[in-house]
Amino acid sequence: MKKNEERPKLTIVKEPVDWLFELIGLAAVVFLIAFPIAHFAALPDTIPVHYGIDGKPDAFGNSNMIWLLSVVGIVIYISLVVLSRYPHIFNYPKPITAENAYVQYKMACRLIRILNAFSTSFFAYLSYAIVHSASGKQNGLGTWFVLVFVVLISAILGIYIYKAMKH
Repeated sequence: MKKNEERPKLTIVKEPVDWLFELIGLAAVVFLIAFPIAHFAALPDTIPVHYGIDGKPDAFGNSNMIWLLSVVGIVIYISLVVLSRYPHIFNYPKPITAENAYVQYKMACRLIRILNAFSTSFFAYLSYAIVHSASGKQNGLGTWFVLVFVVLISAILGIYIYKAMKH
């Protein structure tokens, strides 16, 4: 955004789908807190802390590392919730005008909510997978994990960019 450019500051009304993505993100945050608490005592001293592209654990660390996922997931969640309240500061694929501001802001806020739900769910699944891998109930993330992650994030961003360029 250019220094002199003044974008309108608008209040974006949330639709039911926006509330759904907010709820998914919040549920993932609750999981990120509750799941490790419920399983921490049963974790071995060493747990998987990194996975290769094949979804198999390739680095191990102290069981306290499970909390790092919770902290990072919660920080991302809070940051994106706060960020979604300021759509006038975002970067957009086309210039913002008084005529297109509401639609562009609404799409961008929804994108942030979707990415928030997606990223916190991603961290929740990682927490689940680490606990189950450490306890021998699961062998890594699964070979499909990286592919599904890349395809989904690319689709989310691609659809947003396509729609934003049309409006």
